[in-house]
Amino acid sequence: MSWYAIEDIEDALTATRQFLFPFDLRKWLKLAIIVFFIGGVGGGGGGTNFTVPSGDTPSDFPPIQEPANVVVLILVVVAVLLLIGLLFAIASSVFQFVFVDAVRSEEVHIRAPFRRWFGKGVRLFVFSFLLFLLILAPIFGVGAVFLFAVTPLLLLFLLPFLFIVAILLAITLSLTTDFVVPVMMHENLGVLAGWRRFWPVLREQWKQYGVYVVLRWLLGIAGGILVAIALAVVFVPVLGIGALLGFGLFAGAGGVTNAVIAFLVVLAIPIGLLLLIYALFVQVPVTTFFRYYALFVLGDSAPEFDLIPDQRRAVRADGEGDPTELSEDAAEDTDEPTDDDR
Repeated sequence: MSWYAIEDIEDALTATRQFLFPFDLRKWLKLAIIVFFIGGVGGGGGGTNFTVPSGDTPSDFPPIQEPANVVVLILVVVAVLLLIGLLFAIASSVFQFVFVDAVRSEEVHIRAPFRRWFGKGVRLFVFSFLLFLLILAPIFGVGAVFLFAVTPLLLLFLLPFLFIVAILLAITLSLTTDFVVPVMMHENLGVLAGWRRFWPVLREQWKQYGVYVVLRWLLGIAGGILVAIALAVVFVPVLGIGALLGFGLFAGAGGVTNAVIAFLVVLAIPIGLLLLIYALFVQVPVTTFFRYYALFVLGDSAPEFDLIPDQRRAVRADGEGDPTELSEDAAEDTDEPTDDDR
């Protein structure tokens, strides 16, 4: 028995190298944008601590806002953050299709594929969100009953169940992204219809996909370690130099001054942007490899769903052939689809 879930690792590495090199800055920048949305480095927020001198409040000190106004302000901020999170999540789902479109055609575009696959991306987001609610809502409900109605110790009996459900949820979402999304693109289907087409393949070759899930998890850990090392090599020195610079400026100015703070902020913005781009660039090869790996496994298990026939033939011909030339059949797959489910 041939375990193509293992053999395809080398093919995915070769295809990734052929796709990304020779290095093209424009291509990598576009891929970095895609990686940012589908699972790249996210942004984090911080807070600033303020201290108010003790004693009586000066007469010209701004009055504290009324509690009602504070509540309204908090609600507005929360609503804006939720809206931003919602838009980001929808964009992330659409970019899953944009990324597959890029690796199968070996041409990286953003705007046109985003418009083309927007409808299917929204469906993917709705499916993932409803699946998340469907599985987790009963779990939290049962947990709340045990936590408040009986005793917190009984909640420990639910932990194995919660762990198993969380794993099943993660596997389902991973299979949806890795395999159902390509099926949706190839067959012009919705999410549920894509799962119906993919399910017989998964059921018939469950051993291969079981090996894939395990290897995907192990390779994910290895890839995460490599990315962390690459980030530490640059981030640690830069942040260390930045800390020393800030300390020196504060010491030279005799304390915290508005001029020093403004200078550090102006300096930190471009440096932070460059670090973000570097972090995304580091993740581009890893993310590309995993996408190719899934497409190779899907094509080997179900040739009718193969989105990368030319890359597959070029990689397995030991360098013979040009992987950048798409066959007529692959080119026909790039025609504009409709959003109707079959």
